[in-house]
Amino acid sequence: MKTRYFFDMDGTLAEWREINLKINESEEVENINNIQKRLYDILKSPGYYKTLKPQQEVLDLANKLIDEGKEVFVLSCFIPNSPCLEEKKEWLHKYMPKLSVDNQIFIPDGYGEEKHDYIPLVYKAINNMGDIVNKGEVVNFNECELISFKYILHNFEKVDTNDILIDDHTPNCIAWEKYENSTAIKLFNKINGKKGNWKGNTLFFDDKNLYDDLINIAEEIDKEDIELEK
Repeated sequence: MKTRYFFDMDGTLAEWREINLKINESEEVENINNIQKRLYDILKSPGYYKTLKPQQEVLDLANKLIDEGKEVFVLSCFIPNSPCLEEKKEWLHKYMPKLSVDNQIFIPDGYGEEKHDYIPLVYKAINNMGDIVNKGEVVNFNECELISFKYILHNFEKVDTNDILIDDHTPNCIAWEKYENSTAIKLFNKINGKKGNWKGNTLFFDDKNLYDDLINIAEEIDKEDIELEK
């Protein structure tokens, strides 16, 4: 089964920049939305995302996987109506120039959607379809495209994949593992991991053996799949 790697950006590929807001006593009892707005004003400010420093070991890991021909995606949220999206694209162009734009997936923040909802689904053509696709050819569909192309889906069969998410946020990891053949790995950086809620696979952002650790996890997943097929 093919393995795909999905990397989060903020706190994973790039540093998570701590933001310290001074909150006076009146704000503590005031509407929490006012505090959130101040936070978002900082996150939406021009230059915030494109100046984030890379977490070098994680970045080197992702780029090495790409160089080896493995299927790597970036899966990251953005704040609508802000420079965030374009700055994230600019950051990836600078630090991950070999990553295809087709493998850059951005999710609008604030809609309550899960990252897994945005990943491409893999299908293989079981019939020749003229100029559209040849038998045996593999194509990716997202959820919207599946609706648009439902009239021809009988010509395809779904290809199962092992989808690995590397993310620093526990709720994202928990949500990811609700899906079949989906494994989350929590990346510990200097800021997160203080509550101890995550009990699954882990990596550490400054580990010099990140590549070996990730490949070991992927190989264990493959072994489990083989055992299940027996």
